[in-house]
Amino acid sequence: MMNNSYLITIAISGTIFFFFILILISSLDKIREDIQQNYTLHFEKTNIILSSKIDSLFNNLKKLEENIKYPIIKQINDQHYYIEKIRIDLISFKPFLTLTELQIYTGLSENQIKRLINKQQIPYLRPNKVNYIFERSKIDQWILSRKIKVKDSYVKKIRKYNKDETGE
Repeated sequence: MMNNSYLITIAISGTIFFFFILILISSLDKIREDIQQNYTLHFEKTNIILSSKIDSLFNNLKKLEENIKYPIIKQINDQHYYIEKIRIDLISFKPFLTLTELQIYTGLSENQIKRLINKQQIPYLRPNKVNYIFERSKIDQWILSRKIKVKDSYVKKIRKYNKDETGE
């Protein structure tokens, strides 16, 4: 038969072991919470760092785009401007102009020119039912004789060209 002191010792040992297990579980829960908190903080810090790095990269890309894009656009615009100047100069020497060339030459829109054609207020030729042709010298005279608004540079070119042709 077992004596009472032995049973008490086993009961106390079991109780101590039970409390030890409870403390151990509680400690493990605390460790798990700490790990989870640290992981969350680390994740948030990493996320903030990554977010700021992504923002920085995005800003650098925008600056790079501006440094590349805008000078190229300016170059293209400059080249377009010079091409248009050359086109206008070349048109100035053609004896006959198309509707599009007349638009460039006078600065009038297609609708304005067609209205003038319908009212027969502008000199033109129509070799077929589709196209209009304009004799540049007659257009020059027409522009100089009328009070229509065309770009001042065109009027100056016309006057200069007419002086060169007549030798004045």
